[in-house]
Amino acid sequence: MVQTLIQTCSASCTSGQCTSTPLCTTNTDCGTDGVVGPLMCSNNAVVKTIQTFTCNSPGTSQAFCSSSNSTQTQQVCSDFCSQGVCQTFTCNNNNDCNDNNPATQDVCQNPSTLNSICTHTTIQCSSNIDCGSTSTVSFCTQNNITQNTTTYLCNNPGDSSSFCTNTTIQTITQTCDSECSGGVCRSQLHDIAILNLSLPTTLTCNNDYNLSSLIINKGNFTENISLVFSLGSLQSNTTILNLAPTSSQTTALSQNITLNTGSYLLTLNALIANDSNASDNTASLLVNVLCTNTTQQNQTQPPHTSGGSSSGSSNYRRNFTQYQYLDTAPIYTEQPQNNSVIQLNPTVQLEESSSIPWIPVMLVLGIVLLVVLIIILI
Repeated sequence: MVQTLIQTCSASCTSGQCTSTPLCTTNTDCGTDGVVGPLMCSNNAVVKTIQTFTCNSPGTSQAFCSSSNSTQTQQVCSDFCSQGVCQTFTCNNNNDCNDNNPATQDVCQNPSTLNSICTHTTIQCSSNIDCGSTSTVSFCTQNNITQNTTTYLCNNPGDSSSFCTNTTIQTITQTCDSECSGGVCRSQLHDIAILNLSLPTTLTCNNDYNLSSLIINKGNFTENISLVFSLGSLQSNTTILNLAPTSSQTTALSQNITLNTGSYLLTLNALIANDSNASDNTASLLVNVLCTNTTQQNQTQPPHTSGGSSSGSSNYRRNFTQYQYLDTAPIYTEQPQNNSVIQLNPTVQLEESSSIPWIPVMLVLGIVLLVVLIIILI
């Protein structure tokens, strides 16, 4: 194909025709400068593309337009740029990972990189107090006050490898002059007491009875206690072993009553060595012993009487083993077989009654009166 110049236009040539107006006279005739395309990252900055239009040979027949692109920094990122936007690293150092929880170890993994990440690992302790407070316990070893002091230590504090240990040191803080008990020195105190004494107040001879007593240890030593019971000619004893301080124990002594009819003082003694207060170691109780004809038939035979009762002011009653005529109310009155706690109030002392041969006495008195009358008459 052969091109042939037909005409040279004075202004401009458009669509194969000469025109009188040039193609452009200024840059704006070619277009408006501005940003084209999306924001992009360049190194550590956000950049934009600027398109600039230029009118070449403005106002002549050779005028033509052209454009060019250039990049312009819009923002410099402090950490990094991604997809046209400034981004920050998750962490640059461990301080950026602080979660304000003292029970965790905060660590920045891969600091100042796109792969930075915070980890929070639970720790056992960050200071000694997390492991425990110093404590002391006092106790007795023989006659000494001994104290255990325990302290606590946090190893590798604030780290995921932290762990607690403790140390106990034993020391003797005091040697007691008398006794050590419960971790303190105590003065020696041996003291027991009889709290109550229980036995029926009316006993039938040749029967077995249980004497019940309550004994308390009022001192601060464990005691072995001897109990001694006496009633008339009867005696019995038993032992309480290892009665602890402030403890009490009920004991029972069994005894067969082999006594004659009468009133007797029952006595119980509680015995230990070096009792600081012996005034409460003895208890007494007045009891009556009653024997039937069967139990005393070999001792005294009752007088033979005819008739069931006496006359006048005399009271006739079968009291224990004998028949009595009493001008006053009977000395003995039957008491119910109930248990009585110690009461040491005075009571009437009882004596065994004896049979009086009233008929012979009256005959003698009659003879005496007759002799007196004869003498008077003479």
